Amino acid sequence: MAGIFIFSEDGALAKQLMTPALELKKALSQPITALALSEADAKELAALGADKAVFLQSAGTWVDGFAEAIYLQVSKAECSIVLVGGTLRGKTVAAYVAAKLNAGMTTDAKTLKIDNGKLQATRVLYADSPCARKKLFSRQLRPFGHALSSRRLPLQLQAQLKPLQSMLTLESQ
Repeated sequence: MAGIFIFSEDGALAKQLMTPALELKKALSQPITALALSEADAKELAALGADKAVFLQSAGTWVDGFAEAIYLQVSKAECSIVLVGGTLRGKTVAAYVAAKLNAGMTTDAKTLKIDNGKLQATRVLYADSPCARKKLFSRQLRPFGHALSSRRLPLQLQAQLKPLQSMLTLESQ
């Protein structure tokens, strides 16, 4: 069953993730599953609109144990989108789960939207000026072309961006 999963070890941040999750639910008509580290957080996320809330338990170390527990939940459900809070631990968990699923991943997303049935994430790249738009396809990020803004970027940054140009669209804000 496809669906949208959310997770953050920070309860307040998990609640904030419900806003984009509800927007994605509306666009995709898919249920939201909230993964929480306490029963109280699970109940609050269900009250905020999650169709299902799961209280995670793990015998392992924090990152390893919970990352594996999240991976098992996500892979069992064959979900389409996982939103993870952008904390240090959250980024570690997201990278672990994405690698195990062989899925695309974007960190520090500024906006999320569905474009022709595909998730598009926008994130700031450099000094809050150019943004990258990544279209993430099911379980894999695929290149879709590129365009650089007319704004002049430092040569060092241009050199760093060249390998990424096949995956990103850069625009001036």
